[in-house]
Parts: sequence; structure tokens; C-alpha cells
Amino acid sequence: MQKICSWMSILGILFLAQACQVVEDVSVNKSQVEIAVPLFHAQMSILDMLKNSKDSASLKVYPNNQISFLYDGELVRKTSEDILGTIPENKIPIVLPMMDVPLTILNGVQINEAQIKNGYLHYKFTNDTADSDITVDFTIPQLLDGTQPFMTQIVISKANGLPASYEDSLDLSGYDLDVSAGILSLHHTAVNENGQQVTLAIDSDLANPTKSYVYLKDVVFSYVEGHWDRVVHDFEAQDIKIDFFENNFVNGEIYFDDPKVEFTIISSFGLPVRTKLNYFRIVEKDSSQVDMVSQALIDGIDFNYPSLSEIGETKETFFSFNKSNSNIADILNTNPVRIEYDIDVTVNPDNLSSSIGFATDSSYFSMLARAELPLIGKVNHFLTEKEFDVDFGNKDAKEGVLKIATDNELPLEVAIQLYFLDENGVVLDSLHSGDDAVILEAADFPGPSSKHTEIEFPIDAQHWANINRTKKIRLKGNYTSSQDGQQIVTFLATQKTQLKVGLKLKY
Repeated sequence: MQKICSWMSILGILFLAQACQVVEDVSVNKSQVEIAVPLFHAQMSILDMLKNSKDSASLKVYPNNQISFLYDGELVRKTSEDILGTIPENKIPIVLPMMDVPLTILNGVQINEAQIKNGYLHYKFTNDTADSDITVDFTIPQLLDGTQPFMTQIVISKANGLPASYEDSLDLSGYDLDVSAGILSLHHTAVNENGQQVTLAIDSDLANPTKSYVYLKDVVFSYVEGHWDRVVHDFEAQDIKIDFFENNFVNGEIYFDDPKVEFTIISSFGLPVRTKLNYFRIVEKDSSQVDMVSQALIDGIDFNYPSLSEIGETKETFFSFNKSNSNIADILNTNPVRIEYDIDVTVNPDNLSSSIGFATDSSYFSMLARAELPLIGKVNHFLTEKEFDVDFGNKDAKEGVLKIATDNELPLEVAIQLYFLDENGVVLDSLHSGDDAVILEAADFPGPSSKHTEIEFPIDAQHWANINRTKKIRLKGNYTSSQDGQQIVTFLATQKTQLKVGLKLKY
């Protein structure tokens, strides 16, 4: 499970204290004593807020100070072992002196030539009739050590009686296979001490030979060239968690003007491959699903790949789902909490019989995804909540004033409500009743500009009696773009907000 965290959740920490300072000086006159209690003073740019967040997504700041959230991940990766498959250790029974065996040892690959990195050729011959030692000459013309075909001569001794066997393994490291005809030839001659030809023991159960046979064991190829049949590799469905509307958010809307999902496909296989997204869909907070619609989902994406003259090189393919070729902008603006996707990869998707490809032991293909959410969009009554510790000091005051001063460069207006909580988290009172009061005016867009706002909230004796045991303040912020949430704005790395909050108590 992977996640993309919401940039809007960071706005809630505008009100977290970085350094406390006195908002009003202590003053004394003849009629009363006034004491100023600092609560918090915060100054933070939007880039600072994003960097200090716990988001797993990375940030990209462009030269013009525009910001994007990026999520990078590898969706698919296949290696040579995945594509070639493993060679089964199937025993081939020796039944004739001259045998041509179809070479179908790999996963849908008709091999023309191959270089063996490591592995073994295991063989066994049995004499159960000739009453003498026998000599066996065994050769495989297509198995080459340099330019020389594999050839060996063995003697099966009857010293311990019949049946008598000889069994051995050949280290194939560095050998080549030249099987352009699609067959592997197994040739042998067996003669007794008088030079007369004899027949090796033949198994009655050819499917499970135990007397005379050969097989390949633990073979790994460093290079394979040939024709790949059409083979579909199915990947397990996966998902990506998105925290836009689950992390600290209560309600509201965020609209990203130009979100996109970009794919980079890297391949060093010398063969045609096509990836297909069987589905790519958004799961919303209420568990409803919205599918992405795009012609590319129907057609699939073909990989660029190196030719036979480019062995060892990699080729890249780029594709982007954006608002011009899909409904990605619509589905990413529906309060998503999760992306679900299922991918298939097809080798030789058009089943071309004339296609000759290659793979090395280091060949791979990888499908990388990057979701980019530019901080350009609109916000409509988006709610956040944060709690922080406070100390109101002396509780013997009669009344007071809560003073808030702000300088806002963000193109958002913010309405707030404060809830005063005791040490157990029980709400003692709120700052005001009714609708939220706007105290942060939105900066003019496109700006740059700043809006200064000051507001005082009187606290009478009854109100003070309710809140003087406060240990925490819960701050609820309601964020809205200009023009009643319809203004699309750009958030810049240089934009910042200052907030000073103090409590002036009268005794």
C-alpha cells in the first residue's frame, strides 16, 4: 500500500506555534490591572509547511515558484527470469542412436541460439545385455564449446555385473547452443569389446526413464535469441492509498486544475511488449468507484525496445494520462481515497511469426508511474481541525479580550472557530456561536499581495469562568477560494502567513 498525502492538510498547521511572544505589553493604571498572555505566534511559508509535513509524496518547485506534489512508484517490473521462465528438468530417454529432439525448454521461446551462463548437462547410460565392457561415444552437435561440438567417450564396466551404468554431469558454463533448426540432436554409438554395436538399455516407461537419459539442470542463459510466442503475463491487482480526504479533513472540496499520471517504461529486452491497464479506477470515501476512461486503456501502450544491433542498451517509452486524453482530472477531483489498478503485460502482442527477439541475463522492463498534482486549483469550504497546548496562566481574571492579528499572502480566505478543551479533551466553550467568522482575508490573485486582518473577541466573566481551565485549543479552519470558491488560483513556494494570538486579561 502506498499513499499520496494532501497538500491542503498542511494549511491546518498555519496556526501551530513556532515561537511564542507577548502580543500586548503588561500595563497598569489606577483603575485596573491588565496582563497580556501570549498564546502563539506563527510565521510560515507554504513551502515550509509542506516540507514540515509527514507527506510521503515529494515536492517539486519550478523556477517560477509553482509547486507540485509528486508520487513516484514502480508499478511493474519483469526480469529475464520472469520472461524466459525456468528450464524444467525433464529427462529425455535415450531410445535410438540418432535422436532429434524438439527444443521447447523455455516459456514460449523457440530458441535459435543461446549462450549458457551456468548449469549442467546430466546424462546416464545403462548396459543390461552385453556381457562385456562397452564404449559409448556421445555427442550433441548443437552444443558448442567455442566452435567445437560437445563430444565425450565413456566406458561402462561390467566388473560388478549387469545391469551396469555410467552417470555424469557436464558443467555448461560458457557453452553455446546453435539450434536454429529448432531441434537438439542426441547422437551416440555403443560397442562392446569386440567392436560390435550394442543397444543401450531402454526404459519401459519412457515418461519416467531411469536407465538411459539426458536432461538439463539449473541452466541459466546469458543470452537467448529466437522467436517468442504471444504470452500474457498477468500481475496481481494493486492499489495506492490517497490521503486527500482522510488525513485531518472533515469536509469540503479541492479541485486540481491539471492533474496527470505519467508513465515511463524502460526496456532492455529486444522484443515487442505491450502493457494494458485492465482497469484504473478511483475509490471514493463512500466506497463508490469511478473508472478512468481513455482510448489508451483499450489500445494498450507499446514498449520501445532495442534491436538486435543494440544488445545491452535500454529504450524508454513515455505516456501521460491527462485531461486532454482521459477523464483523469474528473476522477481525481471526486474525494478519492484510493486508486485501484490491474496491469497485464503481453510479449509479442500481435503474434508476429517473423519476429526475432533477444534477452540477456540482465534484461528487464520496468513501468514507472508519476502522479503530479500541481498546486493550482480551487478550494470550496474545506474544513480542517488541529489541536495544540496552551497555558492561560492566572485564573483569577474578571474578563478579557482574545486578539488575533494576521498577515496572509495565500489566495484563500479562512473562517475559524476555536474550541477550548480541558486536560481530558472535554470542550469547555467555543470562541463564538453561529457561523464561522472570517478573520483571514484572501490575498489578491494573481498578486503578489498580502492582507492584514485584526480582530478582537471580548470575553466576559461568564465566558472566562467557562474557559479558564483550558489546556488545549482545537482550531477549526474553513478554507475557500475567492469568488465563493470558484476562483482557480496558483500557490507559490514564497507565499506565507503570519498569525499572532494573545489573551489580554483584566483583574
